Amino acid sequence: MRYFTLEQRESLRNALTSHAVKLREQISGHPARFIAQAPIKDVSEETLQLRRVEETLARLRSPDFGVCKECHGDIPYSLLKTNPFTNLCGQCLHRGDLALFIPGEL
Repeated sequence: MRYFTLEQRESLRNALTSHAVKLREQISGHPARFIAQAPIKDVSEETLQLRRVEETLARLRSPDFGVCKECHGDIPYSLLKTNPFTNLCGQCLHRGDLALFIPGEL
């Protein structure tokens, strides 16, 4: 988003970095507590998730982070805090969800 505060960017960066650390631990198999708490997943799925986190961290530094790829409007911080991977605003997400249930209506 064009108007993130430093605190908001830092909060998103910290959450993503923490998630990346957990994924790396799951991929490497250490510590065992992560494997015991979560169902065992295919390593390739975790690797893809890690790549997505790293791509999002890179986008966080770009000027178009927080800008909807469909309508080019701002994505609210509250939505990015919930899902930092999104590149759609709430309206475009909703429109896409509706299109799944009502094909040809939008």
